[in-house]
Amino acid sequence: MTKSNESKPEELSDEMSRFMFFFSRFRYVLSATTHIVLFTLALLLAYLVWFDAGPNAAGQAWFFESFIKLLPFFVIVKAIIFGWRKLFRGGWQYAGIRDVARILLASWIFVAVAFACVFVFVYLPKMHPTSAEV
Repeated sequence: MTKSNESKPEELSDEMSRFMFFFSRFRYVLSATTHIVLFTLALLLAYLVWFDAGPNAAGQAWFFESFIKLLPFFVIVKAIIFGWRKLFRGGWQYAGIRDVARILLASWIFVAVAFACVFVFVYLPKMHPTSAEV
């Protein structure tokens, strides 16, 4: 064996140990970032289904009028709730019924918070207009 071939397993081992060190050190940040990306994709998919925004869709006004405005609220509130319920921990290898129940509870808490915000900030102002709007 040549000298360059002998050092390759050591380099691979060194690269793998650096990757594992990085992953173990920033596991919470990587998990939270992955969840935030998934939250964004879930909201986008919901909008695509709701507006039937396939390849033959007539207009894409929903994207700028509603989706972009709602995205920060959706992601921030959902990240806070999921973090509060400790769902950003790493390994889902041994997830059980308790973890599924915590995910469902966090999702229902988000639905309740979103409903309350829509009721307070959208429907109540329409039901009780201020004197300036009358």
